[in-house]
Amino acid sequence: MNIPTFSLVIETANLSLADLGGLRDTLESLAAQTLSLSNAREVLIADSGDVPTDVLQETLRTFAWARAMRLPEGTGYEELKMAGAAAATGDVIVFADGDCYYDRTWLESLLAPFSEASVTVVGCETGID
Repeated sequence: MNIPTFSLVIETANLSLADLGGLRDTLESLAAQTLSLSNAREVLIADSGDVPTDVLQETLRTFAWARAMRLPEGTGYEELKMAGAAAATGDVIVFADGDCYYDRTWLESLLAPFSEASVTVVGCETGID
């Protein structure tokens, strides 16, 4: 598969409503992707204080391929994603939520259509298993 360069942006806005363990589950599911995250230009965690500093630091030690972007407290869901997009350097920006679990083929399936020259946007939806 000929994939474009890509960046992965993970926002943490919903973690204030969820268990912080959800971020670990998200990152573990992303680490297990059939398309390795080593192919990403960067993996950015956009956070506005929903993840306590000590938890975020431990998370970054465990998942060394991720980098945190701290934004002002109260930054909203969309703004977190857009700040990540502005900092990303890949030709394609992949958005992920910090409280979701991703199937092993999610990233590969999402990026596969970009091997066609006419594809510029791909979307998907999340669901409850």
